[in-house]
Amino acid sequence: MIEWWYADNGKQAGPVDFDALTQLAQSGRVDAETLVWHDGLPSWQPIGALPELRGLLPPRGAVQHPAHPAGMPMPPIGMGTGHAAQQQAAMYAPEPRQGMGTGMKIFIGLMCAVVGLAVLIFVVSVGVGVWKGYHNAQQAAEQRQAARQQPAPVAAPPVQPAPQLQPAATGTGNGTGWQNPLTGRTAAVNEEWSAQDQTAQVRNARFAYLFTADNQKIAAKIIGEDAPSGYSLENIAQAYRRISAGDIEFYGPEQFTSINGYRVWESDGKSRKVEGYLVHVQIGLAGTHCWTLVTLRPMSDASGEDKLDALRTQLWSTVQ
Repeated sequence: MIEWWYADNGKQAGPVDFDALTQLAQSGRVDAETLVWHDGLPSWQPIGALPELRGLLPPRGAVQHPAHPAGMPMPPIGMGTGHAAQQQAAMYAPEPRQGMGTGMKIFIGLMCAVVGLAVLIFVVSVGVGVWKGYHNAQQAAEQRQAARQQPAPVAAPPVQPAPQLQPAATGTGNGTGWQNPLTGRTAAVNEEWSAQDQTAQVRNARFAYLFTADNQKIAAKIIGEDAPSGYSLENIAQAYRRISAGDIEFYGPEQFTSINGYRVWESDGKSRKVEGYLVHVQIGLAGTHCWTLVTLRPMSDASGEDKLDALRTQLWSTVQ
């Protein structure tokens, strides 16, 4: 579960879960400009800049923020709203000194800008030089370390024949049908498909199976796991899109449908790792069960979509 940190009056607060962050938004303690962060974000971001958090913000004008306590000074500049900061700056700013002409002010301003730009260029140049020196030194150190740790060459062991993979006790196809270990129902998988247990390769999954056909050019993977508490199907779908952004280029259309009583989100995309392959993702959520079905086929194989559609229908028929 993602834990969020947020800025509260200039101080770091949290962590809180998604539900708690929603309550903070509804109560007006955080808004679209509030900075938030969680493990995985490169930097603090405003809530309004994160698509997955925009939905928790109330409509404009729906939240009335409490009045500022009487007798207390306004927040310092940079921690309150821009209007309040300007009011405080105007309240405590010293009276302008008389006698300096407009031309002199412009000249001094230009000189300060030139000096500031020169200082900025110098600092950036020094920083780049230091970073390059450190980077080169680090690479050299890693190369020396790798050279020291390189083992002495040994005689190659005799080549052993590759072991034959045996289908798992449950969740296998090969014409005899695939049994869903969560529901106990069986889907009739055609002879051309083979299934291999992949549970050990997927963390936190109740089970995961990979089906392949046509010399592994067409594949379907189904993952069953416990649904995260407090998350809607929309939350899970958006999280999957973020996590899979490095593997899949989603181009839609995104849509919600119902399959065997399950509300299902699905979308199309292209594989970023395997050039020329199309991806279709379906995610279903019901009760405490969450299902993810991913199918993959070459763009050049138009008939592959019909095969994958038939397999998707058989596998979803076991989800009840």
